[in-house]
Amino acid sequence: MTVLDEKAKSYLIACLVTGIDVIEKPAVLMDGLVNHLNSTERVFWAQGDEDGVIVHDKHDAPFLYVLYNGERVTFNTFEQDEFSAFGPNKMIGFALLNIIGFLQDNAYEFGPSILGTEANVVSQMMNTTTKGEKPEDWSL
Repeated sequence: MTVLDEKAKSYLIACLVTGIDVIEKPAVLMDGLVNHLNSTERVFWAQGDEDGVIVHDKHDAPFLYVLYNGERVTFNTFEQDEFSAFGPNKMIGFALLNIIGFLQDNAYEFGPSILGTEANVVSQMMNTTTKGEKPEDWSL
């Protein structure tokens, strides 16, 4: 049985890579996020404020850094070694799901930045291809 279908995985990846567009005062959003993450039954905990939130695993190792600029929540991961990467990757997924749950529970309007603010950047890049250039070459 698959827990997440391909569309759900794509949505989560889009959120992780491009961020999540949401509007709120940074202190309100980030303090609420810390309280929410610390109240879940997951084996991670968070600390921080409007300047950023660090999410730690049960062994106190940081695995995710969450930033908010008043319009977009962005995510940065901490470096992992090849032998322990599975655990932190799984924890990043759980943390991201809990962050999305927090936004839903508080009735925020939100979505992956690729569908909002970043969509314009991507379309501009696609429109700047020169004659003879294939559209997929813009990423090279």
